[in-house]
Amino acid sequence: MHKQEPVVRVSTLLSIIGADGIKAYDTFTWIKGDDPNNIELVLQKCNQFWAPRTNMIYERYQFNNRNQELGGNVTNYLTNDRPKLWTI
Repeated sequence: MHKQEPVVRVSTLLSIIGADGIKAYDTFTWIKGDDPNNIELVLQKCNQFWAPRTNMIYERYQFNNRNQELGGNVTNYLTNDRPKLWTI
């Protein structure tokens, strides 16, 4: 299959991913110059669509309910368990 033309590869993928996959594919946005028949780009968009998302409310809850270890370093306490989308 990896030797097939890109349009054949994308068509094959779309034929096996089912109705939910087709609905997801229909929601993809294409930037000017993007080729919707490029299998690498389609797979990248699929991975982005189905990637797990961070629950910021839960992350903040965990961050705010932690305790510093006895004799622990303040820098480690402030940076180790920060929510995944925060940057310091």
